[in-house]
Amino acid sequence: GWAESLATFASSGGFAGVDGALPSCELQVLWGANDRILPAAQRQAAATRLGDCCTELKSCGHLPHLDQPTLVASHWRQSR
Repeated sequence: GWAESLATFASSGGFAGVDGALPSCELQVLWGANDRILPAAQRQAAATRLGDCCTELKSCGHLPHLDQPTLVASHWRQSR
């Protein structure tokens, strides 16, 4: 059901369509500077909503964990 769930999520506006309370746990959001999937308006909306927990990674596209796995792992380890 992953593909169907992803399609439903994307057609609902993705994260831009989410306006509920954020989780109480610490968040770390990593996205690629070269992401051609996530529209600029959604990125800006997410950055405004999430604030300082967002980090843009150079030389990455929509899937930073595949483009730069060592860099993503390094960020994850630093946040623990």
